[in-house]
Amino acid sequence: MRLACLLFGPVLFAAEVTRIWDAAPHNAFTDLTYFKGRFICAFREARRHVSTDGKLRVLASKDGKKWQSLALLEDPKADLRDPKLTVTPKGELMLTSAAAYRERDNQSPVPHDSIAYFSKDGVQWSAPVKIGDPNFWLWRANWHKDKAYMIGYETMSRNGVTRLYQSNDGRTFQTVVPALHTENYTNESSIQFL
Repeated sequence: MRLACLLFGPVLFAAEVTRIWDAAPHNAFTDLTYFKGRFICAFREARRHVSTDGKLRVLASKDGKKWQSLALLEDPKADLRDPKLTVTPKGELMLTSAAAYRERDNQSPVPHDSIAYFSKDGVQWSAPVKIGDPNFWLWRANWHKDKAYMIGYETMSRNGVTRLYQSNDGRTFQTVVPALHTENYTNESSIQFL
């Protein structure tokens, strides 16, 4: 896995590209945030891109050069995928992910739950909290005026619906717009606030 630090604005800067972790056969789907004086990076570790053994690794660095592992989040019943990091208004790290369950009927799509973990230090994490509706993958939480917003897409169909969710605490999400988009297969979307 390689980490590229880019700053967007009037000018684009590419600092450098450096491998920060390669302990698993497949290390991918990174996310990065800055929390309490450190860069926090989260990503999925697994055997392959498509496998049932995904775990979420959390690393930290003060300078972006020396990294240490803080945590490895795993679920024996699920493949954890695509972690996303944010900092809540209460100053907690919030890590969201999808849990693709391993045990299923081979004729049906993989059932999913979107989940969130919370931490005050990046080392100790809460138990996973299910967020949103079952079989909707809530992609990335963004906070605006002390409310979290996430866009979720249906996972049981390629012709599914996309929804807009809102939360006051990052743990309980309500559907704000039940059919934000219904055409094609809209996925992996987030809402941003300037």
